[in-house]
Amino acid sequence: MTYSGNKEIIFTGKDKEVQDDWNIYWSNQNKTTGRIYDKFADFYRNNIIRPALNFFIFKYFKTNTEILHAGCGSGKVDTDIVDLYKVTALDISLPALHIYESVNPKKAKLIQASIFELPFENESFDGIYNLGVMEHFTENEIQNILLEFKRILKPGGKIVLFIPPVFGLTVRVLDTAHFI
Repeated sequence: MTYSGNKEIIFTGKDKEVQDDWNIYWSNQNKTTGRIYDKFADFYRNNIIRPALNFFIFKYFKTNTEILHAGCGSGKVDTDIVDLYKVTALDISLPALHIYESVNPKKAKLIQASIFELPFENESFDGIYNLGVMEHFTENEIQNILLEFKRILKPGGKIVLFIPPVFGLTVRVLDTAHFI
């Protein structure tokens, strides 16, 4: 299940549907559109999300510890973290991992896998974080994901989750900007 540069793992069942959706999304991210949405998203990511993530990561995790970014996407928010921690970046989408590698070259271990079946030994990580991932799943699925997180988390480890507010101002602005 380790990312090997170009060899994609093809999942089955529900994971296959999730993989297909995210592959389409991340493949389109490689196209420079110059749309207003992209400008809003970059501003939001750079000025709100990344500083907030850094605050919590720096507060709760000692430098040079093993942390997992579960559902890493492009890795654009990880640019400060990968220099100070041993980051493993996991995503179901190979196009996402390609973008992550281009943003953070050779700074994280990249793994293509399903968030429901994490390919790690028990108690492997000091911390786990994800941003904008959990809201895509049902309550039952979230419980299963959290059980997987608990399994691979070392005793005393912490989980940091960022879940966007469904009706928050930022969400409304970004949703509107998709059409501009």
